[in-house]
Amino acid sequence: MLTEFSPLVITAPETLATGDAAALTGVVRDPAGRSVPDAPILWTSSDPRVVWVDSVSGRLRALEPGTVLILARSGEDAATARLTVRDSPRAAAVSEPGPAPSQAAEGGPPPAAVSSGEPTAAVRLPATAAGSSEAPRSAQAEIDAGVQRCYQAVRSKDVGGLSAVYSPASDADRENLRKLSRLLRTSEWAATVGDLKAGARRLGRAQASADFSVPLSWKDAFGGRLNSQPVFRTEFIRRGDRWDLMSCRIVGSPRL
Repeated sequence: MLTEFSPLVITAPETLATGDAAALTGVVRDPAGRSVPDAPILWTSSDPRVVWVDSVSGRLRALEPGTVLILARSGEDAATARLTVRDSPRAAAVSEPGPAPSQAAEGGPPPAAVSSGEPTAAVRLPATAAGSSEAPRSAQAEIDAGVQRCYQAVRSKDVGGLSAVYSPASDADRENLRKLSRLLRTSEWAATVGDLKAGARRLGRAQASADFSVPLSWKDAFGGRLNSQPVFRTEFIRRGDRWDLMSCRIVGSPRL
């Protein structure tokens, strides 16, 4: 029995719960069936509102219940995989009703919101206050807010805040985060963080990104100063009329 040869083979989860993250993998093969190392694969989701996917790294996050097709392309070759997202049990717990309204009427404290203690699938930017005459913020304004969130975490040396939005997609990303965190929190190195320098922006119908660089300086072992200017990329996904910050990470491998 002959088996049809496929030059592009991908591996993807069949189901995820909302809020879950995963990584797609693929192998490109030549006509002889040998794998082609470092062959680029471009990833897309048929509905970024349900599943957001990084087009280069293949990392993804499940956002809303639904079913999507994950498409992988490498040159003229393509492959697809179906992925279904279901409601997270944690989300169901959050939506459980609180105490009856009569308890508050008896003079007790208002019902407390139930929280799972887990991070949300996306960073929610503050909404316009009810009754305000202020128009909804533009996409650019929300992207600016996301960029500032990442930059301020670096500037204030808030390693925890930076880690919360960093979302490493590879070993190189994790190594960059480890080095930057060590640099910011090691007092003996007296690291200084310069002003944000805006870079390229890409705004699509459902996804967006904004780059910025930050001058860094710190002491070396001989009392001198070392300098670097890493480039950060913030990535966003559109959900209705809101743009949510999905990740903020260093591009490339700068000196850290």
